Amino acid sequence: DDCWNQDALCVENRCVRFEDMGWPEIVLNNIRQLKGNPFKDVRREAAYRLGEIKSQEAVPALIKALENTLEDINIRMVAASALGEIKSPEAVPALIRALENDQSPDVRSGAVFALRDIALRDIGSPEAVSALINTYEDSDEDVRLNGIYSLEVLINRVDITSNNLIYTQLLSLIREKAPLLDTYPPPWKGYFSRLMLIIYNNLKSSDKANLDYTQ
Repeated sequence: DDCWNQDALCVENRCVRFEDMGWPEIVLNNIRQLKGNPFKDVRREAAYRLGEIKSQEAVPALIKALENTLEDINIRMVAASALGEIKSPEAVPALIRALENDQSPDVRSGAVFALRDIALRDIGSPEAVSALINTYEDSDEDVRLNGIYSLEVLINRVDITSNNLIYTQLLSLIREKAPLLDTYPPPWKGYFSRLMLIIYNNLKSSDKANLDYTQ
C-alpha cells in the first residue's frame, strides 16, 4: 500500500514512518532489512530474527512479506514461521489466506505450523483450528500430514473442552471422518485413525457414549 511504499505503516488512517513508530532499534533495523535489502539471504535472516525476538511490532511487516507472492519462497516460509514464534492472533487471517491460496507447499506448511503455535497460545482461536482441519483437502501430501500432526499436538496439549466452538469442530470431524477410515489407502488410513483416536480420547464422556466409533 501507499504507506508501506514510503517505509511507513498506516496508523489511524495516516502514514507513520518506521522510525517514528517507537520501535526498539533491533526491530527497526530488521524490518528495514526485511523490506528493502536487495539480498534475499539478508531478508530471510531479518525475518528469522524478528521471530526469534518475538517482536509484536514486526507482525505487520512479516504479514507483508508472507503475502508478497513476488518474494522468495524461503523468505515467505520464514515469515510464516516467525509469525508462529510471535504467536499473535493478529496474524491468523493472513496465515489462513496463505494456507488456502499460496502456490507453494512449503509456505502452506509454514502457515500450518504457525497457526498451530498460535492456537496453542490462544485456544480461543477457532478460526486457526478450523484452518488446520481443512488441510484434509490440501493437494499436497506434506501439507495434509503436517495438518494432522499439528492437530494431534494441539489436542494433546490443551483442554479442547474449554472452547465450545473448537470442541464442536473436532466432534464434527470425528463424526464425519471416522466412518470413512476404511476408504483411505495406506498410510493415510493409519494417520487418520491415529488422529480420530486422539480426538476420541479427549471427548466428554457423554459424547463418547453417543458416538458410533470403534477404536
